[in-house]
Amino acid sequence: MGEFKGAIKGAPKTFQKKVGILGGSFNPPHLGHVAIARHVLDELFVDEVWVIPCFEHPFDKELAPFEERFKMCQLAFPSEEFGETVQVLDLEKKMGGKSYTLRTIQHLQKENPDCTFSLIVGEDAADEAKSWHQYEELKKKVAWNIVPRGEGSPIPNVSATEIRKAIQEGQNLENHLPTAVLGYLQKHPIYARHG
Repeated sequence: MGEFKGAIKGAPKTFQKKVGILGGSFNPPHLGHVAIARHVLDELFVDEVWVIPCFEHPFDKELAPFEERFKMCQLAFPSEEFGETVQVLDLEKKMGGKSYTLRTIQHLQKENPDCTFSLIVGEDAADEAKSWHQYEELKKKVAWNIVPRGEGSPIPNVSATEIRKAIQEGQNLENHLPTAVLGYLQKHPIYARHG
């Protein structure tokens, strides 16, 4: 059989990979985050999810150290479960300074011309987005995948704020955190030091 040469007539020259950006504090990453990623992948809204923990919160919220949150994100999205469909990136640490979503999106679009990006945003966060840095420009720059939250949503109603409080109160969090993240926090009690 001869070697195939040439392109199929009418075939697109390049395949645009659909990438969903799941950004946030991940303080800590919880089962809600994991469910959101799984939802957009299962529904074929995106080919891949890139999880990007923020480095320095734009509203100056106190966060656990970046390295701790980055490690927990890696544990929450293991390659054994997600393969190559989910990647955890330390991009905002490399960029430095305050983590503005628009700046991150512009950087990703410039560096990855073969990808079509969308923002993955929970319905609750979408309501708060009007206060984000250059919100109107961000709306024009990238598509938004808004994931329903609350009653009837496929996403469990989990809050990182409530989780941190529950950790400090010694409550059982098996139904709120991925097993590996829970184990990490049992060995590294970071929320005893960072609220």
